[in-house]
Amino acid sequence: MRFVSIALLSSLVAAKTLLGRQDIGVTIVSATADGPGCPADSVTFAFSLDRQAVDVIFSRYLVATGPDAPDSERETFCDISLAVAFPLGCTSVVFDTIYRGLSTISEMGVSGHLTSSSTLSPGQLIGGNPPETMFTSTSEENFVVEQKPSGTERISNANEQIVSFVSRSRLNLISTGPSLAGVIFVDSVGFDLGNQTRCT
Repeated sequence: MRFVSIALLSSLVAAKTLLGRQDIGVTIVSATADGPGCPADSVTFAFSLDRQAVDVIFSRYLVATGPDAPDSERETFCDISLAVAFPLGCTSVVFDTIYRGLSTISEMGVSGHLTSSSTLSPGQLIGGNPPETMFTSTSEENFVVEQKPSGTERISNANEQIVSFVSRSRLNLISTGPSLAGVIFVDSVGFDLGNQTRCT
């Protein structure tokens, strides 16, 4: 099974600060993970230097089916919560979200599914619930799933500046027989606060 180097991901996230993005002031204050797919001791957070991006690295976010896998391992989920600080006034931002992982479907009759949804509170997202991603290839396949929900916040005072962005992903495997095997492993999800613009 493929694992991502935490040091490598940390350096890549930090390097994003060198790309000259427009600095309007939307930053990630903190990040937490919750759910059976991402217990606290299995998650590492790697923040960019400007706090406008974070990679969440998993060690046990997976589902499996097969002769030795219990039914309880066929489905799981993980919630990633970001506390995001907005400047005063009206600001729009894209929450660029990228899931990376490995799908191993060894036999016909097994299909894997990755679904996700995002919320912004207070506020509302556009494009927060993309279509389901399905894995059916009878091979080992690396995957990258990108989503770009955007949101607008109008902050009138300092008490409103911290906003909650939550991304919930769910993995499940469907098998037509108990002997058929498959695994889906998500090794990381990255969040990047891109396209920050002032609005009226």
